[in-house]
Amino acid sequence: MANTSISIKFVTNVDDVGAEQNIIKVELDDEYNNNETTFNYGTKAYYRIYQYPDSGSMTVYQTQSDGTITAEGSGSGDQEEQVTFANTNTASSGFPIKSITDTTWLGNDLGAVSGTGTTIKSSQVGVGVLKIEYTADFTRHAISVPTQGELEEYTVIIYINGSTDETSDDYNDPNA
Repeated sequence: MANTSISIKFVTNVDDVGAEQNIIKVELDDEYNNNETTFNYGTKAYYRIYQYPDSGSMTVYQTQSDGTITAEGSGSGDQEEQVTFANTNTASSGFPIKSITDTTWLGNDLGAVSGTGTTIKSSQVGVGVLKIEYTADFTRHAISVPTQGELEEYTVIIYINGSTDETSDDYNDPNA
């Protein structure tokens, strides 16, 4: 058989109901995948789902174009990034914040910082750059795709939907 390259693509959707900030972010799990971004038939490709809120009011459903999804546990990852404040007191982080571990203003100091979801707030309005370190919780999943003939390149789509509608059964739930 030819050397196969399976690519995983993610599509996310969040049903925004009410004023709550519902967030889903997905990425391949570099640690479990040994920094690989393409995979062979029959091997597991691991990925992380970060969500806010992390439990209770939002349920995450998944469906895929091929293969089998399994739940592989949960974890917490350290994140570090620089965020900008442009004549405001709010900025956005790349992942939902569980807890802020360190902050450093680069240049203008806009005061104390807090974070909820992906929203970061400073105590003062202004123009500034903040180096922020924080932890973000995730659930780990894997997908395995059975052999599909002699195709050398094969793409699998994973659709991930966050919903506050508990009656939805249109999606696979690997945690069920």
